[in-house]
Amino acid sequence: ELLIALCLKFESITNLKIGVKHMPDQTIKCPHCGKEIPLTETLSLQIKESLWKEVEEKAKEKELELSEREKLLEEKKKHVEDSEKAIDQQVADKLKTERERS
Repeated sequence: ELLIALCLKFESITNLKIGVKHMPDQTIKCPHCGKEIPLTETLSLQIKESLWKEVEEKAKEKELELSEREKLLEEKKKHVEDSEKAIDQQVADKLKTERERS
């Protein structure tokens, strides 16, 4: 979802379709004076590189976050399994004690 959102952001900023080799002249409008400013291929490339870098950084952050969450879940799973084993052992011990009394 993050990658799609950033790609859409990229597409809207550059007004380009991803994968298109021929780039028509693009312009941006100055927010202060309203003048149309042509985007050169170099500027477009700089924008693309910046956005892809942002996408990669966000993806790495999400990957790290997911890895940490996975580690926590594994720790919790082990704790639950250990608790189950302890309970099973307690039940077995109590059954043994009850049988010995009978």
